[in-house]
Amino acid sequence: MTNFTREKSIFHNARGVIFPWVLIICFLLLIVTFTTINQYKNHLLLVSSHQSSIVKQHILDFSRMKLDTGLKTVPVNQIKYSTAYYTPDGESTTECTRGETHWVCLSDIVVGDHRSQVRTFHTP
Repeated sequence: MTNFTREKSIFHNARGVIFPWVLIICFLLLIVTFTTINQYKNHLLLVSSHQSSIVKQHILDFSRMKLDTGLKTVPVNQIKYSTAYYTPDGESTTECTRGETHWVCLSDIVVGDHRSQVRTFHTP
């Protein structure tokens, strides 16, 4: 019967047992890989949220500019005023009610599947 001698390796000993430092390095590489994947997913979510908020702010700003010009032309005895603003990115519908000194407006902003409401106050 012949005895086989194992080749020398830095990863395991003569009996074939893997050294602990090799396992530690493997676990560290796995931890770094999974942490990087998680950070990438969070970054994609953050970018998507930021883009959506920029689009909502853009729609709100332009609808408020249109609303300001519309409110200047409203007669004094009119109590309610409504307007809508449509873009390829989304839409904004605004309903205003005249108070004693200012207009109270509630805007519904729809971007894709997301809907938000903004309450603003305008002085004539």
